[in-house]
Amino acid sequence: MGTMINSIVSIVPALTEEIHLKRDFLNPEENERRLKGYIAPKSARAALRAMFEGFHPTSQMRVHLITGTYGTGKSHFGLVLANLVSRGIDDPILKVFFAKLGQKDEHLVNTIKRIREATKKYLVVLPDPHWDPEGFNHSLLTSLVEALQRESIDFEPPTVFRAAMECIDNWKENDADAWRKFGDSCLRHGKKIS
Repeated sequence: MGTMINSIVSIVPALTEEIHLKRDFLNPEENERRLKGYIAPKSARAALRAMFEGFHPTSQMRVHLITGTYGTGKSHFGLVLANLVSRGIDDPILKVFFAKLGQKDEHLVNTIKRIREATKKYLVVLPDPHWDPEGFNHSLLTSLVEALQRESIDFEPPTVFRAAMECIDNWKENDADAWRKFGDSCLRHGKKIS
């Protein structure tokens, strides 16, 4: 009887499953498992090099588009990138990644570390527009607010809704005629204001 292939070849579990960038990044155990399982192919190493060189203040190469067919590692690459830009360079979760990357390209590891040591960490915003019936813009804004809260950053981005609320509050406090007209309009549409 022949040898079974699974007795000879083993596949890293992190490479056999679909990556859901937002879900996996926000789950500490899954994030660490995925990051430890990542092996950067040549194309990913080139992309990392270009992106991190783009962090230099004088760089003109600041926009990058990652494309590829289904299953080629785009989301896994995104997960790695999210970790690299949002964590301190000495974060233990990055140790295994840097060790693996260093076996292929020690210069790239040094480049990433040097650039990250000179920059602050970045806020990772992970929109999920496929599941947002209100579209990409809403998903992006919602995800930005989630990221700000996750990182305990006390800031609310300006929105049209907030501007409208501020205008209504101003009418209520400072413009009785506008407030009355607004109340009448609301009543015509079946809404009562207090």
